[in-house]
Amino acid sequence: MKRLAFSARDLLLVFGVILLFMVAFALPIIRSYYPFSDIADCSGFLSVHLLLFGIIWLILRMVTHSNDRSRLGLVLLLIVYFFFSAFHDAVNDLFPDSFLKRYKFQLPALCVFLTIGFYIILRSGSRSAGAWRYFTVVVMIFSGLQLIQLFGQILGKNNSGTVGLQSHSRKPESGSVVEKRPDIYLIIVDELAGSSSLQRYYGIDNSSLDSGLAEKGFQVLPHSRSNYYWTHFSVASLLNMDLLEVPGRKALVYDDYLSAMRLMQNNRLMNYLGNNDYSFYAYSSFMEKGLRPAVRTSFQPRLLTALKENTLPGKILKDIGFHFWESDPVKTLYSQQQQLEAYHTWVKEETLRSAGGTHKKPFMVYSHLFIAHEPFLHDSLGALRLPELQLRDTTRAQKVAAYGSNLQYVNRELSSFADSLLQRTNGAAIIIIAGDHGFRPEFDQGYGMQYFDNFCAVYLPDPIRRPLPDSTTLVNLFPSIFNTSLGQKLPLMPDSTIFLYDKVEK
Repeated sequence: MKRLAFSARDLLLVFGVILLFMVAFALPIIRSYYPFSDIADCSGFLSVHLLLFGIIWLILRMVTHSNDRSRLGLVLLLIVYFFFSAFHDAVNDLFPDSFLKRYKFQLPALCVFLTIGFYIILRSGSRSAGAWRYFTVVVMIFSGLQLIQLFGQILGKNNSGTVGLQSHSRKPESGSVVEKRPDIYLIIVDELAGSSSLQRYYGIDNSSLDSGLAEKGFQVLPHSRSNYYWTHFSVASLLNMDLLEVPGRKALVYDDYLSAMRLMQNNRLMNYLGNNDYSFYAYSSFMEKGLRPAVRTSFQPRLLTALKENTLPGKILKDIGFHFWESDPVKTLYSQQQQLEAYHTWVKEETLRSAGGTHKKPFMVYSHLFIAHEPFLHDSLGALRLPELQLRDTTRAQKVAAYGSNLQYVNRELSSFADSLLQRTNGAAIIIIAGDHGFRPEFDQGYGMQYFDNFCAVYLPDPIRRPLPDSTTLVNLFPSIFNTSLGQKLPLMPDSTIFLYDKVEK
C-alpha cells in the first residue's frame, strides 16, 4: 500500500495539468466567440471535467503504481479528449476526398493508438518520468500565445477576424449632427422582403404594408436592396456604413459569421453617434450592447455549446449521433417556437419602454425581430401554427404559401408597433423599419437577385423631413438619411449586391 500513497503536492500538480489542458482547449474557442464568450455559463462544464479527469488519474495511479506513468497516461487521454475535434477538422480540410477523414477509419485508429500508447506507458520504467512534462510545457506555451492574442482582441487591437471593412481608413466626420438631435429607432425584421419583389417573383400582394406605413408618414423605399443576403453580413455592412471584405465568400464557415458579428458589436455608426453624444441600445440576439436577450434563441452563439461540441464525445455525437437515435422534430420545433415568441415579446417591450422613458441624452435603439423569418410561426389570423404543419414547409410552393400567410400577421404587428412608437415618441424620432435581405425560399435551386430585395420604410420628423432616394442599398441608408435630412457629408459606397456561399462539406 505504500506504493499507492501520494501527497497533496502530487494532487495539486495533477489538477494543475488538467486545468492547463482545459485552458489550452477552451482559449481558441473563446477567441473565436469573443465578445460573445459567456464564461459564467462554462463554470459547470469546467468543474465537471476537472473532477472527471481527477478521478481518472486516481484510477491510473492505482493501476500503474507510479505518479509519473499515471500522469503520462492522463496527458494522453487529455490530448485525445480535448484535441480530437481539431485533428478531425484538420484531416477533413487536408484530405477532403480521402477515407482518412471518415469516422469508420478514425475511430478504430484512435482505439489502436490508445491501446499502443497505454501498453508503452505500462511497460516503460524511468524513461516515462519526464515525458509528461514535455507535453505540459508545449501546452503551456500554446496557452500563453492564445492568451496574448485574446488580450489583443479585448484591447481592440485584433478584433476584426476573417471579415473586415473595405474602407479601413474611412472615418466619418464627427461634428454635431444637428442642434436638436433626434432619437433613432432601427427595427430590423429578418427576411422581410420588398413588396414589388414579392409580387413579381412569388405572386404575394403585400402592398397593404406599404400603404399602411405611408399613411402614418413613413417613406417607403420601393427599390431598396441589401448588399448581402445573409443577416450577419448585411447588418454588419448597414451598421458600419461600409462594404465588407470577405476573403472566404465562396466557402463561408462559422468563423466568418462570428467575425461579421464582431463588426456589428463595434460598428462605425455606434461610434459616430457616440461622438455626437448619443447613447446606444440593442435588443437583439446578435449583439451584447445594451441589454442582453432575456431569452436565448437558436440564432445566438453560445460558447458552452461550442465547448461541448469540440470534446471527443461531443464531436462524435454532433457528427454521427443521428445514427444512434433521432430527436423528436416536433418537440424541437415547439421549443424553438416558444423561444422565439418570448424573444419577440422581450424585444417589443424593451423597445417601447425605451421610447416611453426619460433620457438625458439622445439615443439610438437597434431591435431585431424574426417574425417574418422561417420557421413561419403564425397563420393569417395570427394563431400559432402547429409544429407538424411547419415541418411540411419543405417545397418552394409550401414555403411561399406559409410566408405569405404569416406575412398578414407580420403586417398587423408592424403597423401596431409603428403606431406605438409614433405615439410614445410624439413623432419626434427617426424610425426605420427594414428587412435585412429578401425572401429566400429556394437555396437548393440556385441564388437569385430577389434575395437582396428587402423592405425599407423610414419615418422622419417634420422639422427634418426630406425625400430619400427610392433606390438605395442598406450600406448607404444611414449616410443618405444623415446627408439628406441632417446636413451631413458622409461618403457613399457603391450600391453593390454581393453573393456569398457557404462551404459545401463533401
